[in-house]
Amino acid sequence: MKKVLVGVVVGLAPLMALAQTLGGVITLVGNLLNALVPVIIGLAVIYFLWNVAQYVFSADGKEEARNGMIWGIIGIVVMVSVWGLVGLVQDSFDIKGTNPQNLPTLPARTQ
Repeated sequence: MKKVLVGVVVGLAPLMALAQTLGGVITLVGNLLNALVPVIIGLAVIYFLWNVAQYVFSADGKEEARNGMIWGIIGIVVMVSVWGLVGLVQDSFDIKGTNPQNLPTLPARTQ
């Protein structure tokens, strides 16, 4: 039994070391996503405006441009709504950002 316990502890040691850098990875991914959200919304607005221009200046592709405008509006509404819901959840649970040190934790158990 003692050999099994030692084997488990030795086997889990790299995971404990990974836990020290996992917070950094989560923070990096969160910061990347926070930077990408406005860019993606901007691209959706450009897509919508491109379809508006095609609808106005094109004589034969009006149906396709109209469908592109509709899907552009739907995409923008969905992205902004999800972004707003994430902000609402962050405010409701007092989460300040993607830094794992800011996440609420359970208090340590005392004996």
